[in-house]
Amino acid sequence: MTSFERAMRFTLEWDKHKEKYSKVSLDTLLQVYKATYWNPLDCANFDRNYSCCLFDAGVELGVEKAKQFHREAKGDIRKLNEARAIHYLSSKDMQFRNDGMKRLNELKKYVDSEA
Repeated sequence: MTSFERAMRFTLEWDKHKEKYSKVSLDTLLQVYKATYWNPLDCANFDRNYSCCLFDAGVELGVEKAKQFHREAKGDIRKLNEARAIHYLSSKDMQFRNDGMKRLNELKKYVDSEA
């Protein structure tokens, strides 16, 4: 399994926007996610765990926010996920906060289990 496929396996389970692609083939869906998130975040140039976390952040929070987290983390997966946690915990929207932290915690488990 490639790093992209591994990242997609996790992210598709959590992506709330995937329904808008429900009428397209899986191949098309993979192409869209790769062109929209994976490539702009340059995920292919990082190890599989870091790229998985960065990609998921991009899908959920947008490419620019994920790039900001990446600049702050400087390649450190713990710092990347910490920046994401701070983002969620600073939100006044409790639903966003709780859902975001739940997703992040599941992502950490996923990455650890696949290490």
